[in-house]
Formats: sequence, structure tokens, C-alpha cells
Amino acid sequence: MSKRMVLPPKGRLKKGQKPGKKKMACVGGVYTIEPFVRTAQDVVNEVMRHEKQTQRPRSQHKRLRAELTQRHEGEEIKGTEFIFPWFVQEVAKRNPKGRHPVVCVMDGERKLWRILKSLFLGVVCILDIYHVLERLWTVAYCFHAEGSKEAQAFVTTRLERLLEGKVGYVIGGIKQMGVKNKLSKSKQKALAQAITYLENNRRFMKYDTYLSAGYPIGSGVVEGACRHPTPSLSVPPHSG
Repeated sequence: MSKRMVLPPKGRLKKGQKPGKKKMACVGGVYTIEPFVRTAQDVVNEVMRHEKQTQRPRSQHKRLRAELTQRHEGEEIKGTEFIFPWFVQEVAKRNPKGRHPVVCVMDGERKLWRILKSLFLGVVCILDIYHVLERLWTVAYCFHAEGSKEAQAFVTTRLERLLEGKVGYVIGGIKQMGVKNKLSKSKQKALAQAITYLENNRRFMKYDTYLSAGYPIGSGVVEGACRHPTPSLSVPPHSG
């Protein structure tokens, strides 16, 4: 589930309310869509070169929901406690007989995956490719200047390899570059964090399998909900 920091609206503060205090929001989306088989190069062209694929099927019956962390009778209730049960209800309505695969695209927060696994059996868990892309840019800037052609080429090449299912190859190569290059402490830390993220979520990065099955691998379908790629849940249309 996606979590966002939200500032309260301006105006007179209530008793006990502190100015400028942020609340945590969880945003989710559910939609149905036909399978769309792609190659690694198709995705690279769209993501890195902005070559939009005209044959992409349109999402149907899309629903979005956002929930803020709330306090009820002195107890804090997180938005995830509302969003995940809503997911369950939506999937039950769209796929009541369980005949079709259910795909969930989320970021790498492990707690969210644990909640999802406790509620769904057989759901296809996919790490949002845009969150992976963020880490690839972080790694690129450890070795190349920001905005450089070298950084662009680095990300493009690694993204294509990940989409081809070569996750271990990419992680291993990044580790070797970290050993061979003398980096500042700040870049060493950034590199280590990016590597840990990829290693922790490796089981959700079988992109070659996902693409050949026609599954979505990015959360752009609900991007407008919070002006950032947001995790989502999808089931095929014509469920029943």
C-alpha cells in the first residue's frame, strides 16, 4: 500500500492540535484489465524513451481510495486497516469464483506485503517498476554525474536486464562496481541502501515472467491519486 505524508488544511486549529503536524495517508486503487504481453525492450522504450504503446488495453472499473491515519478513543488506527479490507471486498465482487489471477503492484515496504499475504491466497505480488527505477538512478549517480548521458545509459541497460529476469546479475554487477570504485561515505551509504532494497524485494521482481503473462508491473494507473506512482491491485475483466 502506498503511504503519503499529508499536511492538514489551513485554518483555526482545534484544542490540542499542533500546527504543521503531518498525517500519514494510504492510497490504493483497484481495476480490471485485459492481459497485455510485452517484451523488456517495449517497457524500456516506454519508460526511458517515452514511446507510448498504442495497443495498451484500458483499465476498467477503476476505483481509488485514500485513508488517513486516525485516532479513535485514544487509539491510533492506520489507513492500511481500512484499505486492505476494501481490497478484499473489491476482489470478491470482481472475481467471486477465483478463476482469474489477481495482481498486486506495491512498493518495497515489507509490512505491507505481509498484510497482503495474510488476506489473499495466490495473489501475484509485483514490485512497482517505478520504485525500482528510482533505485537505479540512485546507483547511477554514485558513479556518474547527474543528468549525464553515462547515467542515462547505465539506468537503461540495467533496467532492460532486470526486465529480462537477470536480477542477480544486475545486483552482482552493482556490488562489483562498488568495490572497484572509490566512493565517498555518502555515496557508499546510498549504494548500500539501494542494493539492500533490491535484494530484499528480489522475489517480487520476476519481470520476465510477469511481462510474458501480460501482467501490469507499474502503478501509473492510479498515479493521479497522489501525483506519484502508487501501488494498485488488478483483476481481469469478465470475472465470474
